[in-house]
Amino acid sequence: MPDVRCMDIQAAQDSIQAAGVFYSTSVDATGRGRAQVWDWNWIVVDQSPRAGATIDEGDAVLSVVKEDEFNGCQTKEQDALRAAAHDRSETLRVPVLPSAPSPTLPGRHTPIDRLGQHL
Repeated sequence: MPDVRCMDIQAAQDSIQAAGVFYSTSVDATGRGRAQVWDWNWIVVDQSPRAGATIDEGDAVLSVVKEDEFNGCQTKEQDALRAAAHDRSETLRVPVLPSAPSPTLPGRHTPIDRLGQHL
């Protein structure tokens, strides 16, 4: 059994078929019993049996959720965006300078704002 977690159902079935097994089933991992009508918008979140196990026809059961539901998987696009954001944050770091004391009016001990108003 190949590791098909985080694949859409069609890609998972293709991978299982490439391993020589042509019949697998999928179930709604939320327990709501929804039918998987379109293969492309369901993501495999768990599988039985585990990757590496020997399987026969019908042994493979794929637990799936809709692609817009939390699934614990990340797409390559999400990985690329996260990496790019990390790279930007590394290059845009601004050193933090010690804060200067607040300005005060002569003879006063209360801070003022940039317009001279007491805070």
